[in-house]
Amino acid sequence: FTATAVRNEIEQQRGCYLLASVDGEAAGIAKFRRTACPVAGGNVNAVELQQLYVLATMQRHGLGRRLLSDVVAFAQENATEGVWLSAWEFADWATSFYKRNGFTTLGKVDFKLGTTTYTDLLMWRPLE
Repeated sequence: FTATAVRNEIEQQRGCYLLASVDGEAAGIAKFRRTACPVAGGNVNAVELQQLYVLATMQRHGLGRRLLSDVVAFAQENATEGVWLSAWEFADWATSFYKRNGFTTLGKVDFKLGTTTYTDLLMWRPLE
């Protein structure tokens, strides 16, 4: 997540970014894009939340909730039907945050990192 890597992704239009700062210092990031939800129960007209991170020293101040709210607002403004994401199944801190913010689990998907296979939960939040 170097500044150069993020700049390259923005220049190549690989996704949208929201950056959060506190007193001029970087504090968090949300990366998202319009793309179909890959499982039944989701929707083809959707936004995928690809990354949502807040620095540990900046957590518990509502920044994650604000970034997520802004992604949902983008989805609503662009007439999509929901937001989806995948989160590691053992990341209870993340999945509970998403559940508190209106997401439900639709299913699971396996992915490989090196030679290890991990499982993510696919989560969906319909828009009102």
